[in-house]
Amino acid sequence: MIRDRFRAARLLALLIPLALLGGALAFQYIGKLYPCEMCWWQRYPHIAALVLAALAFVVPLLQHEMVVLELLERKQQLIRALMQMHLPQ
Repeated sequence: MIRDRFRAARLLALLIPLALLGGALAFQYIGKLYPCEMCWWQRYPHIAALVLAALAFVVPLLQHEMVVLELLERKQQLIRALMQMHLPQ
């Protein structure tokens, strides 16, 4: 049962950023809406989340819950750092 919950969590961690990036790319290429600068740098954490989620399925070490939680925390730190770097002071 716990394994099913972790598998579902990894699947959500993969599908949510994939859907968000897919929507952004669809607006860009199908809707012909050129993304602003903020839209560009918002994509980087989603790409990082996709890579980490894909690794969680591939690398057995990342399937351990504490490692996954640590990676999610680091992703949040990356998002905060990017936001502080790009928001006007």
